[in-house]
Amino acid sequence: MYTTRDAMLMDYAYVGEGHVEGSQLCPSCKGGATGEKSMSVGRTNGLLWWKCHRNSCAFGGGARVGDSEGGGPKRQGMVYTVEPLFDEMVDYLSTKFGIDSYTIQNTWMWTDNYSGRVVMPIFDEHNRRCGDLLRSYYGQEPKALINRLENYRGGSWYNNTKYPTHIVVVEDQPSALKLSAVPGVNTIALLGTKLSDELSNRIHAAYPGVPVTISLDQDATSTALLTVVNARRFIKNIKMISLDKDIKNMDTKEFDAYVAQLS
Repeated sequence: MYTTRDAMLMDYAYVGEGHVEGSQLCPSCKGGATGEKSMSVGRTNGLLWWKCHRNSCAFGGGARVGDSEGGGPKRQGMVYTVEPLFDEMVDYLSTKFGIDSYTIQNTWMWTDNYSGRVVMPIFDEHNRRCGDLLRSYYGQEPKALINRLENYRGGSWYNNTKYPTHIVVVEDQPSALKLSAVPGVNTIALLGTKLSDELSNRIHAAYPGVPVTISLDQDATSTALLTVVNARRFIKNIKMISLDKDIKNMDTKEFDAYVAQLS
């Protein structure tokens, strides 16, 4: 059956990454009585998304081009459809983590599947998407579901700078995203507390000679210390900065004080 979603994928396949086509005619409301062209279509992190801005029309959605059967990424039985984050969730996450709304809106997405979750894409050191973390903020358990694609090898890399002056390894994606806004800093979220030998070697290969800092959450200080000792077999210039508060939960003053320790 040929659906509206299929039509959107066919009609707007030309939209490139990071681009937005405004003033498009919505196929649902047809622009109302005046034929107003009120729909925007764009592509963010591989997601082709669309949204009608007429108050009386709720048409919107998205899909990853190339996904099979229209269900979104599949791995270990996980099937879900993604769409742009709604404004209230963007505002909530921005306030909660101290990350600007634009960054959140252009990095994370939403799925109504699995009781409603924020979709945080996982990228490797070559900026290839290798999975998603589906995070609950409404009390559902488990809090996080990880959808690993075939090319997943560990870690979620935030390579915002081609020639970084510092690499910071943290536990979670909100902390990694928050830190990646610091000039010269690239980050890696472990999605846990374990830094494997393979991941240590990959960090060394991707950033030879660049200083690396490990900062795990407050309750994992002893783990962080052992991690640094073990990782020195691969990364010579590595240190630990202990935390009194998780990076994602730091206020501006606390965050600036932490960043000052990186130099």
